[in-house]
Amino acid sequence: MKKIFPLVYILLSLLVLAGLISSCSPGGRLPCPEAGEEIPTPRPGEEYVSFTIQNDICMSVCQLLVSPNRCEYMGGVDWVEDHPLRFGELVTREVPPGKYAVWVELCPEEYRADENINVRSDYTHYY
Repeated sequence: MKKIFPLVYILLSLLVLAGLISSCSPGGRLPCPEAGEEIPTPRPGEEYVSFTIQNDICMSVCQLLVSPNRCEYMGGVDWVEDHPLRFGELVTREVPPGKYAVWVELCPEEYRADENINVRSDYTHYY
């Protein structure tokens, strides 16, 4: 029994170390963009993927922000800019692969947020 305890501690230490190394790896986290700032370009060896947002609700979207999912705030460029995204319309941007959160402001000033959207290849997200 006494010999098992040191092995458990060693295994737990290795798991913690592996977690720390993977979170700092080049494929780790995308930086959080500031307001009006583009999502950073992919790292070497990674390519962009198409991320499409389609408006399937009866109201127009006046503001649409996309940030990496783990960010504490929604930054980035407004994907619809000065043209509301009306029912049935869509907007597509090229982004690095990763998990994203989408924040929309509906034109009558209602808000909605979807989180943990896993974009690993060309993808369309519907509201």
